[in-house]
Amino acid sequence: MLTRIKTRTALTTEVSKSPSSKPMRVTANVAAAYDVAVAAVVGPPPTFRLTATPKAATDQVHERCGWLAIDQSGAKTSALGNCW
Repeated sequence: MLTRIKTRTALTTEVSKSPSSKPMRVTANVAAAYDVAVAAVVGPPPTFRLTATPKAATDQVHERCGWLAIDQSGAKTSALGNCW
């Protein structure tokens, strides 16, 4: 479930998260174009994977890379594999 909140600096969206993760916010322009999800595992060792998937009916669905992801080690992946 996404919750919109207003801060002093920008309109942001709180991203759905697992109970083991910290609150995370993305800017309104990112939330408008991508579904952002974080999956966290307490561990050991603790891990996470953040994924941004283009939303339907936005220009991002035409991007060749599709979804983009990054994990706790900094490893970056995408639908095509070499888009970062």
